[in-house]
Amino acid sequence: ELLAWRSTNAININIDRVPERCRDPKDDYLLELAVQPKAIYLVSGDNDILELGTVGDCRIMTVAQFEEEFLQDSR
Repeated sequence: ELLAWRSTNAININIDRVPERCRDPKDDYLLELAVQPKAIYLVSGDNDILELGTVGDCRIMTVAQFEEEFLQDSR
């Protein structure tokens, strides 16, 4: 199912430049991968990423926060 979903929903993103956004520069590419396609959520367990709260219009949250919000939205 995952492969079928991926083949119809995934997009390729080319990143030419990765702006510095995070206190851990190794995480900056993940933030850019959220900004480029205008993601709504970035789900992470990394405190360096979580402390930002948002990147662009993308909200950054833990799995538990995402599940809580998603379950509330689907009711």
